[in-house]
Amino acid sequence: MRLGGAFVGLTCSIWAVGLLPLTTATTLAFSQTFFMAILAFVFSKETIGVHRIGAIIVGFIGVLIVVRPGNEGFANLGTLVAIAGALGAAVAFISVRWLSQTETTATLIAYQTVFVGILAAIPMLWLWKTPDLEGWALLISVGLLAVPTQWIGVAAVRLGESSLLANIQYAKLL
Repeated sequence: MRLGGAFVGLTCSIWAVGLLPLTTATTLAFSQTFFMAILAFVFSKETIGVHRIGAIIVGFIGVLIVVRPGNEGFANLGTLVAIAGALGAAVAFISVRWLSQTETTATLIAYQTVFVGILAAIPMLWLWKTPDLEGWALLISVGLLAVPTQWIGVAAVRLGESSLLANIQYAKLL
C-alpha cells in the first residue's frame, strides 16, 4: 500500500503540474490533509478533536473553492489527477505511520527509493529527455534534499498523530 500510494502520489502530482497552473495543482495537493485525517480515523482509530476537525474542514473548503464544483470542477482531468495524487500521498503517509512502528527509517526510505524508482522508470522508457547541465544540477540537488526531508518526515510520522501532522501540512503554503 505504501509503495503504491507513494507512486500514485508522486506521478499524479507531477502530472497535475503539467495539466494545471502551479498554484491550482499545489492547492489541490492540500486535499491530502483531508484524506489523511479520514484514513487515520478509519484505519488507525486515531481520535480527532474538534479543533483539528475545524482545521480540516476549513482546509477542505479552500480546496472546494479552487475546484469550483459548479463549473467544470471535478470533470476537469487535471483536478481529478491532482486529487488522486493527494489520495495516493495520504495512503503512503498512513502506511508509513504503521510501518514506522516496526521498521527503521533507513529501511522505509530505501524501499521507497528503490521500488518507486523502478515503477517510475517504466514510463521513462517512452518519456525520457536527457537533461542539460542545469537540469542535471537541479536533479542532483533535489535528490540530495530528498533524503534528509524523507528522514525528517518519517521521524515526524513515527512520533506524531496523523491528524495533527496533516494540519501542519498547510505550512507548506508559506
